[in-house]
Amino acid sequence: MHSIKPPNIFRHLFFATDLAGPFDTLCRHTVIMLCLLFLVFDRIEARQSALPTSEQIELQIEKDIETALEQIDPEEDDPSQIIDTILELAANPININRASAEQLLEVPGMTHAMADAIVEYRQNVRPFRHAADLVEVDGIGRITRNRLLPYLTTDDHSPIRRDIWFDRRTWTYNSRAELYFRFQDILEKQDGYQIPDTSSGYLGSSANLYSRARYQSSHLSASFTQMKRPGEPLKNPVESIHTSFHLAIRNIGNINTLVVGDYNLRFGQGLIFGRSGFGKSREVIASSSGNPNHLRGNTSGRSADTFRGAAINTDGTVSTTLFYSRRSRPASRVEGDSIRTPTGFYAERTRSEQERLGGVREFTTGGRLQLELSQGIVGVSGYINRFNRPVQRGSQPWQINNPYGDQFYAAAGDYRFSLGNFHLFGESGITSKEGRGLVSGLQWRGRPGTEFSLIFRSYGKSFHSLFGGSFAEQSGFPRNEQGFYLGFLQPIGESVRVRGFYDQFRFPAPRFQTRQPTEGHEWLIGLDFEPETQPEIELYGVLRQKTRMTEVSASDRYGREIRRLSPEKKLSARVHLSWQADPRLRLRYRIDWVRFEPAGVLLNDSGLNGLQPLETGSTGMLLFQDARIRVSENLQFDIRLTLFDTDGFDTRLYHFENDLLYLFSSTMLFDRGQRHYILVNYKLHDRIQFRLKLSSTRYENRNEISSGLNRIEGNRRREIGAQIRLTY
Repeated sequence: MHSIKPPNIFRHLFFATDLAGPFDTLCRHTVIMLCLLFLVFDRIEARQSALPTSEQIELQIEKDIETALEQIDPEEDDPSQIIDTILELAANPININRASAEQLLEVPGMTHAMADAIVEYRQNVRPFRHAADLVEVDGIGRITRNRLLPYLTTDDHSPIRRDIWFDRRTWTYNSRAELYFRFQDILEKQDGYQIPDTSSGYLGSSANLYSRARYQSSHLSASFTQMKRPGEPLKNPVESIHTSFHLAIRNIGNINTLVVGDYNLRFGQGLIFGRSGFGKSREVIASSSGNPNHLRGNTSGRSADTFRGAAINTDGTVSTTLFYSRRSRPASRVEGDSIRTPTGFYAERTRSEQERLGGVREFTTGGRLQLELSQGIVGVSGYINRFNRPVQRGSQPWQINNPYGDQFYAAAGDYRFSLGNFHLFGESGITSKEGRGLVSGLQWRGRPGTEFSLIFRSYGKSFHSLFGGSFAEQSGFPRNEQGFYLGFLQPIGESVRVRGFYDQFRFPAPRFQTRQPTEGHEWLIGLDFEPETQPEIELYGVLRQKTRMTEVSASDRYGREIRRLSPEKKLSARVHLSWQADPRLRLRYRIDWVRFEPAGVLLNDSGLNGLQPLETGSTGMLLFQDARIRVSENLQFDIRLTLFDTDGFDTRLYHFENDLLYLFSSTMLFDRGQRHYILVNYKLHDRIQFRLKLSSTRYENRNEISSGLNRIEGNRRREIGAQIRLTY
């Protein structure tokens, strides 16, 4: 591995303009000028001791979004929907004097123990005068309170009126309207745009276009979204396949939510409905117990996890949800009229993708019944799903247990209970073809702030929840997995927290590209430091390792193929420092390191199986420094300089970047090179916001980037993105 040396870092960042084009040179020089400019500002103005409330809220929301995105698989889940949910919650904070414990769980970072403690305090002590009074609740300190504040309030909702349905103020109270347009493109030409579409090339341009019109008030939500992916032809609005719309009524009488159009469902632990939005991450406690139940209008352009039709949810001690959905899904034809399992990826970049569009019609009907008790909730959910063409399973060992036929069903019961310091949760379900699934766990909170979380999961090989996404090691819907998870959080004083988890998992049947059961385990240990006297500083370190048995093939001395299991290990470490050096300057530093040990099997001369590596391990490192510079209330810059040096794809590293509004991109980097970007956020007017992002990645040890239709000849990839947002 080629080590990263400080002299090379400075050379790459500031002096290597001989290899850079005008775009990269502009980026570097802009970064240098901004840094020098702020150094001058810092000499002139004295540093303030505290951030304005609006800036604190903005920083916390950004941190919560990044934490949420670390828990999902970008290929399976919709980042834009998660971002939108958090931003919508920040725009419509929850009233802590009225909300139930279940509703409080919508807040990022909120645990069962915190939610129950808040409800108990307002009932037994007094109502909250201000959201800042949360610090008086047992188990909620200053750091935790500041994290929850952006999403909580004590303000009342709109006044109750007799003629609420016909009063214009019902639909306009606390109203906001938004028009949003976004453009992104890669400046280098990719092979797919230079091949004729008749030869399997891309049909459209490389531009990525997105637009949305949305109206929201306390009781009404309406949204219309359209999106064109890179490579897709630009169509008129009527023909666009990436069109999402909804009209929703909220909190009117006994109606909690009524949606017509596109919507998302999430119930219980996500076993049969909805991506749970939680997984293994630094949030070892809050991320392990699932998200609250909800029915919500879809606001993203993606259609993989959405329903299209109508749904209604009523409020009360006994609440009900009913829904109907009818939509088209991409599918590949196989024999006769049968298809492969429909995918969630909607695209028409090539002729073959166009042929899969509308390959099958899907009809889904279902509902939920929920009973709210003094100590928790119990609920029952289910659906019946039908396709207009039969689904055929594949013949490979890992496809034998795939769903097949033209009609499927699923039903599940879930619960949440609080018993003193113990919080129990779980869900158990059945699906067609005799599938069985279970996820169950508990959380415990002691003093002073010690927390534990235990989760057991068992998803049968025939369990196939078409819309589920509960806690699991594998991405996609839960199936063919057993596991046990233990997470803990231990504060040390007011400034230090130790956190960690251990997860043991097993796949009873063959998974993708294997022919036999496999297993593995993963652990994480982390240390957070947020000094009580210097809240502008945040420092954390994480060490994480995953070991998974992988199937490898070899030949014995007679030339026969044999397949054996061998451990594959990946160890990673991170150190992160965030420093609010000034009300107008935030600095962040990060070092990521990874070590990968591949699996391998060799046979000795006697024909007995002897395990030893077939190849040596590989290592990777990434470091970045970024700065947020607030020049004025209307102008802000985000800049980042990243260096990476890895031995190959197995040691690839991901890092999240600030991006255009409603985007937080997860960039994958491997081999050796550098990446930098500049993000400009400018408010032309109180109601007009403009963002521009310029980014560039340059590799030092390759002369082509990516492969297939996305291949770029050369060692540089440059991207541009722009957006304008109009609000009223």
